[in-house]
Amino acid sequence: MHKITNLLSIIPVLFCVTGCGNVRYETVPPESKQMKYLLFPSKSSRSTLNRAILVSGEELYAGKKIAYYAGNNEVWCDKVNFTLLPDSQQDTLVQHLNDELVRWGKETDYRRIEYSREKDHILLTIVFKSGRKAYFRYKIAGTHTVSSAENGMDSI
Repeated sequence: MHKITNLLSIIPVLFCVTGCGNVRYETVPPESKQMKYLLFPSKSSRSTLNRAILVSGEELYAGKKIAYYAGNNEVWCDKVNFTLLPDSQQDTLVQHLNDELVRWGKETDYRRIEYSREKDHILLTIVFKSGRKAYFRYKIAGTHTVSSAENGMDSI
């Protein structure tokens, strides 16, 4: 009986270590340069871009143009060609972004982007080559607007 009691006392600790993570989120203004968002090509876009792009809050809220890289070339495009609201191809567009990160090789510290969506609530995770992760939670309010934003970093 004593062994079972000891085992049962360890289970919550094991669950927390493997499932809870030690992420402390901080609320930030949506337009903060510390926030990151994924933008997706809009259906009305004239762009041939076939992937999501990563932007800061500052980039999302400033001006009418968005910059992204296509290979080693910086491209400027009208913000109306992008949306925070992905369509059914969101997983493919995120995968294409991750494929681009692989092609960039040493030109980026990012290993991959993870994205999950539950209605208008988003969890965006940037996984660095070092193994660290940065987390961004936000609630989409419109095509280019966010009503709440939080960021956090794991404590490896």
